[in-house]
Amino acid sequence: MALIELIVAIVIIALLAGAFYGLWRRGQGGKEKSIPAQAIDKAKGVDCQNMLQQIRASIQMAAMDNEDRPPASIPSDMAAYTKCPESGQPYSYDPQTGRVWCITSGHEEF
Repeated sequence: MALIELIVAIVIIALLAGAFYGLWRRGQGGKEKSIPAQAIDKAKGVDCQNMLQQIRASIQMAAMDNEDRPPASIPSDMAAYTKCPESGQPYSYDPQTGRVWCITSGHEEF
C-alpha cells in the first residue's frame, strides 16, 4: 500500500512540475518563455522602473542646486544605475529638459 501511495505522490508532483514549467507563452520577438522566465522579466521591468525613479530624483536634486537647470549628464553617483536591467541598454537622457527614459521595448511608459 505504501508503494502505491509513493508512486501516486511522485506522479502528482511530476504533473504539477510539468504544468508549471511546461506552460509556454509567446514572449517578445516571438520567443517562447516559461512562466518562471516571464516572472523574472516582469521583476526586471519593475527594477528598471525603480532605477528610473531614483535617477529622476537625483536629477531633480542636482537641478535644485544649479538654479533649476538639469545637469549636463546623469549625476556620477547614479552611474552604476544607468542601464536597463532587462536589456542592458543605456538609458537616454536629454540635458536640456532633464528627462531620462528607457529605450527598451515595453518600457516606454516608465
